[in-house]
Amino acid sequence: MAGTLASPLFSPLQPFIGTHPWFIDLSRRYRDLDRKAIDHAGGSFASAVLIALIVGTCASAILKPNHIRLAAYYADFSIANRYPGLIKGRRMRLLDNGYVAYAERHGSDITIQVQALAALSAVATSSTQ
Repeated sequence: MAGTLASPLFSPLQPFIGTHPWFIDLSRRYRDLDRKAIDHAGGSFASAVLIALIVGTCASAILKPNHIRLAAYYADFSIANRYPGLIKGRRMRLLDNGYVAYAERHGSDITIQVQALAALSAVATSSTQ
């Protein structure tokens, strides 16, 4: 800005601007403003590219189906040895409709089996008799 104001091509007030102390100081301070702006834009672009690479790498690692299944295996399925009618020592999840889902991990593969809850089926058969 100061370079534009101090340039004789763009300013008819060149004699005043070139000799006024405030404009001389402004010109001295902002002499390399264009270089700073280009450096700032280049740094911003490099930062944006770096952030995009990091986010893309993390998203591709996290959003794989096997990783999602492993996260669900540890977050949703738990071991409840004292609950009646469950197979002891297996990860399970009680479902709302009277069924139970058992999950087994084999390496990175998860196998899920859905069965009727034994305690509920025992109660249902005893109530019908």
